[in-house]
Amino acid sequence: MLRRYTLLCVIFIIASPAMGQNIIFEDNFDGYGGGGYLSAIAELVWTKDGCTGGDPARECYDGKVSDDLYNSETYAVEDWKIGCGDPDGCRIGIRNRHDLTTAEMMNATVVRTGPGGEDPNCVIATDTNPLILNFHLNLGSKQTSYYERVNRYVEVTCGADRAPTPMNMVYCGPGATDKPRHFMNLDGDGLKHGSIAVGQIAFVDQDPCSGAPDAERQENYRLAVYDGRQWHYISGGDTLHTCSKVNEVTVEIRANDFTVTIENKYDPLFSVCWYEGPLTTSSETYTREYTGPFSSIVMGGIPNEQDGGCWDKETDDGYLNMPGTSALDNLRLAQGEAEYQADPCATPGACCTQEGPGYGTCSSETEDYCVNTIGGTWLGPYTTCGTNNANCNFPCYDPYADWDNDDDVDQDDFAQFQACFTGSGGGIPTNCLCFDKVGDGLGTSPDGDIDQDDYEAFQLCASGPTIPANTACDD
Repeated sequence: MLRRYTLLCVIFIIASPAMGQNIIFEDNFDGYGGGGYLSAIAELVWTKDGCTGGDPARECYDGKVSDDLYNSETYAVEDWKIGCGDPDGCRIGIRNRHDLTTAEMMNATVVRTGPGGEDPNCVIATDTNPLILNFHLNLGSKQTSYYERVNRYVEVTCGADRAPTPMNMVYCGPGATDKPRHFMNLDGDGLKHGSIAVGQIAFVDQDPCSGAPDAERQENYRLAVYDGRQWHYISGGDTLHTCSKVNEVTVEIRANDFTVTIENKYDPLFSVCWYEGPLTTSSETYTREYTGPFSSIVMGGIPNEQDGGCWDKETDDGYLNMPGTSALDNLRLAQGEAEYQADPCATPGACCTQEGPGYGTCSSETEDYCVNTIGGTWLGPYTTCGTNNANCNFPCYDPYADWDNDDDVDQDDFAQFQACFTGSGGGIPTNCLCFDKVGDGLGTSPDGDIDQDDYEAFQLCASGPTIPANTACDD
């Protein structure tokens, strides 16, 4: 569920909310020197996060540390072009990951060790101590109007999990653009993932065939946000509007929701980004679908893998042949609470624990805890319990009339049947579903009550104390 709170105002000074406030991780990329690929010159900090497409000449997902033309800072991490058999070159997006170290997590506002004195291995966000992510998002020079075609974002994640970016594809018609145009499925893959992601993503444009004939392309002028299950895209208005030069992005993550704020020189009065003038700020609040811990930061673009290789101009020339340069800079993660968890990034899922015939409890647990600790049945990663635990489908015992599952159908089972009896049209009391065996007479389907017909079916299974019941009595 999306909750929207919009704020637009004019300010004159950008104050970093994380400055001096329990900084967990910070990198302005100025200490590496320019001209090198990030994972090569900062290998102890950043690693590549993605494929190479099987082609060493296409080392994807590794931005270069280059002169920062749009900030007063020395360097920023920019995307880069390498030749792909075309004079224009192919644009290969940044894709790098940093795994938080123990020493970094010890800088959180609150630090908790494990029951055996274990060092913290993850950070969590609470309402008292929210986790604050800040970064500069540079979307091109002041002279270009192509920043709306950039795909660049930052994630805080747990382990190797990532925000999914599944693509749909459409052909825009005959002519120069008779090639596929990709656009992202905003529902993701239908599962929860350990990620909160924010950035500018052209692929969220759900109508990539808009625009002048033979010039159709993906366009987006606002931040896109991933909440742990789905992407959010604001298709109009002034909220979270980006500009071509510098955008200051702040993400405040709390226990159950998070607020995204952008500061830039967008003027909501005239719906334009000025080269000079005052700064404006716009905010939006979202419900967290993923509420677990974090252990990594990922920055870059859409994973450019297509059919086992990197994107190329035959795949989507509108995406790759994109003028301008985009970059990320001054990345900072602060505050929050660091703690030790036995398996912080284990994938949760619905855990069904049967308590009686046809009923039980359901909770979201890891597979190991579900199966080995509470003896439940795990339905799979990121599965849900369903309304009234419907996805668990708790079975009746065999035969169904053996309420206490002691292999006979005796007075103890009949006492429970009496407690569940409602009569014709009386409904089914809680935890009595298995006794609704038939409808109007034997051989008919259950009819939503427990009445005389169900009593007659029960009698067919009665065996007496310690006498094994006939398991075929209810067939």
